[in-house]
Amino acid sequence: MRYLVIYLTLSLFACKDETKTNNISQVNREIVFKSFFDQGIIPEILQLDSLYNSEFEKWTEFISLSAILNDMSEDDKNHRIMISSLSNKLDNIEIDKIPDPFNTPPIIGRTKVLKTFVEKISLSSESEFSSEEYSDDIKKIIVSFNALVYQLNARVKEINF
Repeated sequence: MRYLVIYLTLSLFACKDETKTNNISQVNREIVFKSFFDQGIIPEILQLDSLYNSEFEKWTEFISLSAILNDMSEDDKNHRIMISSLSNKLDNIEIDKIPDPFNTPPIIGRTKVLKTFVEKISLSSESEFSSEEYSDDIKKIIVSFNALVYQLNARVKEINF
């Protein structure tokens, strides 16, 4: 009986050390963007309606932001580089300088939400990469981006109807 207790105790400590080693090695390797999604499949990223490109060209900062997010879904680069690029582009978007016809409350609000999630992710430390909350925030970036694109498409259809 005593040997069984000793064996179980040693097994428990051995498993505990193995878990720590796996977590450390996972943090040190580059984490690609696709790894935050089930089976590496990124949800659909909405696109701006190409029928209204002339309207969208008024907001060049958003077009370049959209290109970065689309690249994130296609490339297997380290996600931190892409998050940093997104953050830099969003820093260039000033809420009070969103061009007409896009300076409406729904678009301004969704832009602020997108900025918030990207900033939260960009301020995260490497130790948080494997947390569920971090993964959820990555997914929220896409959801908030899609909500913004939906509003932009609705706005151009509204003004061109």
